[in-house]
Amino acid sequence: MKVFEFSMEANEGTEPVRFAETAFQIGNELHELSTDYYRRRLRSLSVGDLVKIGLLWLSCEPVGWQPITDHTPNDITATHQGEHGTQPWRS
Repeated sequence: MKVFEFSMEANEGTEPVRFAETAFQIGNELHELSTDYYRRRLRSLSVGDLVKIGLLWLSCEPVGWQPITDHTPNDITATHQGEHGTQPWRS
């Protein structure tokens, strides 16, 4: 479920992990955008959560990030929006 998005400066050489690390910082009160994130009453970004960067999905691991390459995760945002316990991002 898409719950938050942000923009950051990058170039062709920027590693996707940099975006994921920024998402982790936002989702754990370590970034200037954390206030906006927590204003939405979201939980912290934790092990097992996924971050999507373009078409690439990364899984938050106990240490670092693991690309999801064996399948494409099912984005349930459209089908579960408004259900109890969901806080999907604005379309």
